[in-house]
Amino acid sequence: MAMFLKGPLPLTLLALPALLSAQGAHDGVPQAPSPSPVETRAAQPHRAQMADHLQSALALASGPGRTAALLRALEEVAQCLPAGFQQAQIRQQIRDVRWIDVVDAPRALKVAEATARDFAKDLAFEPRIEAPLPVGFPAPTPVGELQVKHYPTYRMGQTDASQTRANGAFWTLFQHIESNEIAMTAPVEMTMEPAGERVRETKMAFLYRSTEQGQLGDQGRVQVVDVPAMAVLSLGCRGNTNYRTVAKLRQHLDAWIAKNPEWKASGDLRVMGYNSPMVPWNQRYFEIEIPIERVAQTPTVVMQDV
Repeated sequence: MAMFLKGPLPLTLLALPALLSAQGAHDGVPQAPSPSPVETRAAQPHRAQMADHLQSALALASGPGRTAALLRALEEVAQCLPAGFQQAQIRQQIRDVRWIDVVDAPRALKVAEATARDFAKDLAFEPRIEAPLPVGFPAPTPVGELQVKHYPTYRMGQTDASQTRANGAFWTLFQHIESNEIAMTAPVEMTMEPAGERVRETKMAFLYRSTEQGQLGDQGRVQVVDVPAMAVLSLGCRGNTNYRTVAKLRQHLDAWIAKNPEWKASGDLRVMGYNSPMVPWNQRYFEIEIPIERVAQTPTVVMQDV
């Protein structure tokens, strides 16, 4: 399945464009350029070409061989992708279509068309960045890819989101940055914990543009803290999300960690939300992330006879 997620419940990122227009760079923070969609694409120069390849196959393939032609195009795209999550997804879909084709050729064609269409959209997707990123932040993870990303030390104001009414944490944080003349940034960070087949939000944080802004410590219901530099495992996604969806996506992160024993989880699951409800739901972008760290290697002691 492509990382195109439908769902009725967007996480609480409200009125971001309006808030941005109400704020400026109050505090003279150095305005290091944030990664633009063009720069993000430059880091993945072939993704747009692969999307075009699938679109061409959808437009040109016809007749009894259409299913086979679409599967060939999907396999060619899989070969161009780096080994990993998205490549495995495409190849699983190819296997599924082949099995369906044995018993129901018309349905297999419909599934092949939907698969090619969804992956083309994922590969062509460019996140809409509505606010500057904190200084030094990495570019957003391409949709459908799992990446190990490295974040610098950053400052954030965070508040409890588990006991507040809907959007209460958001407005607590907005009042905090407005009263301290801190400009809005993206993403908004939401910490999650397991809750059965779902997750639940425990904390929300607005990230400062720079660690030189503001003062550390408690300020009412907001705690301003510096987050140490860290590595995370990040999955890029598009569309709406809800707490059940986030729980399902976490399974992909856990599976990667299980297959890469040199890494271990070192923190709580988090959602990094980049867009407000003002952005059409099928164009919203977010990341699911788990902080990770390398597993310390136990030195081998060689015993020698004296």
